[in-house]
Amino acid sequence: MIVAQNGRCAICEQPFRVIDVDHDHSTGAVRGLLCRACNLGIAFFEKHAELAARYLAPFATKKAIG
Repeated sequence: MIVAQNGRCAICEQPFRVIDVDHDHSTGAVRGLLCRACNLGIAFFEKHAELAARYLAPFATKKAIG
């Protein structure tokens, strides 16, 4: 999986420092390899992923001001 993902997190695509194996807690099926930050984010939002994605969608194309 590391080679298939080019040594990068499946979500943020940053090179790994720490590798977490992401899996579905109800089935045990492995979904991919994530960095620690993305794995924690998935764990936090897993039950509300669609709601979080819907909330963030309007901001996805806006550039940060700064």
